[in-house]
Amino acid sequence: SLCLLGTLAMLSTTANATLLPCKDFTNDSLFPVRSTVDVWILNTASGTLVTPMTATGLSSADVKLAVERAAEVWNEESGSSIRIRVQGFTSSTSISQALVVTGQPTTCNGALATTYVDASGTSSTNRFKTGTIELRKIGNFTSPSCTQIPWGVTANSSTTYDLVGVLIHELGHGVYNLDHPDTGANCTSAVNAASVMHSLAERTRE
Repeated sequence: SLCLLGTLAMLSTTANATLLPCKDFTNDSLFPVRSTVDVWILNTASGTLVTPMTATGLSSADVKLAVERAAEVWNEESGSSIRIRVQGFTSSTSISQALVVTGQPTTCNGALATTYVDASGTSSTNRFKTGTIELRKIGNFTSPSCTQIPWGVTANSSTTYDLVGVLIHELGHGVYNLDHPDTGANCTSAVNAASVMHSLAERTRE
């Protein structure tokens, strides 16, 4: 079954960000004790999806660096035995036991990105079957609505949305099965908005 794991709404930068505020314990079976999850970056449009470069307007080098930095944050700071390995570019939107970072060119809503995984056939060694992280090209964050989202790779910018911060959030959904601590199941609403998994966005990149 295809699961919508989460979305990230507007992005802000706040101090004292925390990585692991809450986990959706209802889906604990998706977690192997130890595993590596590969992450790929789409470099060829496929069906309704475009490349993350097309969606964000950023170069392939910037997108790859953003994915690598987001993975590094989780690998170095989460304390989890699940590791993220960035593999590079691919023309496929569906790779077994891997997440593919893609772009969504037409959907316009209140989310900067959305993560989907196919959780069918999971086992003690398989995190999930396939998954995608879809970065939005257009959004209703600016006036007029449904215009190009101003993406960037600079933290604490008042004019662009930080791709690294968004990817950290989405990897939390796709790799670690984390929910929004302010809205998810088994979570508390009294949570620090600085959490990277907060639904309204969340971290300062130093």
